[in-house]
Amino acid sequence: MQSKSEYSRDYTYVHIPVVCHHVPLLHSVEDMSPEAIADMKRMLREKEMKLTDIRLDALTSAHQLEQLRDAMSKMKVTIP
Repeated sequence: MQSKSEYSRDYTYVHIPVVCHHVPLLHSVEDMSPEAIADMKRMLREKEMKLTDIRLDALTSAHQLEQLRDAMSKMKVTIP
């Protein structure tokens, strides 16, 4: 395990361990089973659907904000 050294508030030397996480890499899609590929495709579809929902929510919010701004502008013009 690697470590990182820092000074504490009272300037004494402290030893802080640094944890490294290693992610296994696949060499190619050919190394994967058909079930694993189907699973990854399903997960990708789910994540794309969630992302699409988030984008639609953002567009809806932006549209509502624009409508509120327009309404406020109209109110400022009509109120003396």
